[in-house]
Amino acid sequence: MGNGFDTTSHTWQPAEIDGRGLRHVYLGPARRGDWPVTLLCGPTIDDETCADHNDAWLWPTCATCDAKLREALGLPFPSPPEHPCRRKLLRPETESR
Repeated sequence: MGNGFDTTSHTWQPAEIDGRGLRHVYLGPARRGDWPVTLLCGPTIDDETCADHNDAWLWPTCATCDAKLREALGLPFPSPPEHPCRRKLLRPETESR
């Protein structure tokens, strides 16, 4: 692993940063009153920044936090979904004339 991350524990934390709500990651166990924390994507947040909405766990995932966590844990990145248009571009069918 050798990238400086302590990957023994991490926590997903919904937070609104720059007016956009995303699910972010910080290293370590869940914090209750032990703020601030630094997210893997860079910003440091406090309990005021953290989302306290019932639907916050349904928010999209921060792509940067996800990528850094996957790299630190040695997890593969998901393959993009196959789309019919993409399939035709990548494997054009040959027409016989």
